[in-house]
Amino acid sequence: MKYQIIALALMTSMGLAAHAEPDSPVINDGPPLAFDKLDIDGNHRISREESKLERDLFIHFDAFDTDTTNHLSPREYEQYKNY
Repeated sequence: MKYQIIALALMTSMGLAAHAEPDSPVINDGPPLAFDKLDIDGNHRISREESKLERDLFIHFDAFDTDTTNHLSPREYEQYKNY
């Protein structure tokens, strides 16, 4: 019984997580977006927050942030695109 309750709670929370808020940005699952489309604040680098617009980039962000600045430079983003 205990495991059934846990399973039900997990299924319910997964279902809720699958429904995006209406104001949530669309996450790109296609080819990588252009650098300037992800650089929302125009500071010539992509933050972890900005990378959320590109699902694979967000997942692999740390692997491409080679200088560990918590931002991706245009060069680091090119490495991601060529990956």
